[in-house]
Amino acid sequence: TFGSGYETKFGQEKKSGTCLSTLKRRRKGIQTKMNSFKSTLLVITLWMIFLIVISLFVLQASHKHPTTPDHASQSEVGYVYALGYWEQQATSLFSLLTLHLWVGQRNACLLVVAPFYRNGWPKTVSQLQISSAPQFSDLFDLETWNNVTKREYGVELVPWSHLLNKSKMKLITVEIIYWWEKSQDAHGLNRRERITYGCKWKIENDDSMITSLFYIVRRACINYSFGDKLTSKEFNSLVFGGYLPANVSVIFQEWRGIYCTNHDQFRVPYDIECGDQEALFSKAVASSSMMLKLASTYKQMYLNNSDYIAVMVRLEKAGKMHSLPQLEIFLDKVLNVSRNLQYQYGISNILLCMDIGQFGSVTLIDRALITLGTSFFEKVNKKFVNIAAWEKSFETVAKTTEPAVIARLQSTLVAQSTCAIIAGGGVFQYQTASMYHTLHRNSYSCLEKIF
Repeated sequence: TFGSGYETKFGQEKKSGTCLSTLKRRRKGIQTKMNSFKSTLLVITLWMIFLIVISLFVLQASHKHPTTPDHASQSEVGYVYALGYWEQQATSLFSLLTLHLWVGQRNACLLVVAPFYRNGWPKTVSQLQISSAPQFSDLFDLETWNNVTKREYGVELVPWSHLLNKSKMKLITVEIIYWWEKSQDAHGLNRRERITYGCKWKIENDDSMITSLFYIVRRACINYSFGDKLTSKEFNSLVFGGYLPANVSVIFQEWRGIYCTNHDQFRVPYDIECGDQEALFSKAVASSSMMLKLASTYKQMYLNNSDYIAVMVRLEKAGKMHSLPQLEIFLDKVLNVSRNLQYQYGISNILLCMDIGQFGSVTLIDRALITLGTSFFEKVNKKFVNIAAWEKSFETVAKTTEPAVIARLQSTLVAQSTCAIIAGGGVFQYQTASMYHTLHRNSYSCLEKIF
């Protein structure tokens, strides 16, 4: 019995030891598996973090356009500039916007260089004039402009100073012969004819300052005088040849813009998706801080810092749409509307802006129109003794006789007015009306348009 009992107890202890050993082995196996699982989970987590970082980097890179300086080194960035934009301030501004469109469609490492203004026109200037000629940023808010163009096209507008202190860069000069050009016939009458001659322009004969910054590697000639509808691919091939945009700059003798809604004889049409150009134009154009300060000074000096009614008349545009008798009726209507607004709102102050005189349109030369405009001025104006005194008020505030500055000051004042009458039409008035709506979007709008 003892032996049997001993064996039973020993057997129980042996079985108990075996179970304990098995349990330890199982726990050790489970622990090993857990450690392996943790290692695997750690590896997976690290890979996920790595992939997320890579994805964020790629996403960030994809949102940077190759034209931006922080994406490409300065040696990889070229420039696009135009010596002229065919028209004066407002229309040329629209053409400048479409230059961003063209660069953006190219997806090229190119920055657009902002123009100077001289005698009312956006142009290049000589070294002697560079300190006195107003720049784009003197008239318009560069930050507002770039916010729109970088978002829509990935293209930035930079001042001329961006080009200075650099080594000479490769340059392609581009001359476009547009479909029609004006000439005079044997009787001295203007007529339009197709141009058949080839390109003759040489930039070195026009601007030594530009050629001091670049060396010419290609002269592109695009003869559009026969109305060939160039595709963007064809046009770009004619411009760049075999050069890569990242390694070369481009200067157009004249850039008349891409007008997607109006492919007329004055502009080169392209197969480019334009979007809503007018809406972008409205968002991109705002007065500079300098213009806002000048407008504030003018209101203090000549409008008693009180409410005023702005009357902006584009006589040249109205004269193209109306005969002289019709134009007299047109101006009488403008006069009556201004008097009605004065009576309705109890406002005596009138700000008159017209395209006559030394700060007016340089292409308004019709003596009959100027005579009508002078008569209208005398009826509306009660503040200044004559047109010369009226012009002097703007010159006194702006401290310049540059028409581009005066035109921008007038546009800013009209946009800030209590009530505005805009008569005649055209891009300049459209842009001014757009500014008025922007400034009055949270208040009562009192804008009359007469065309």
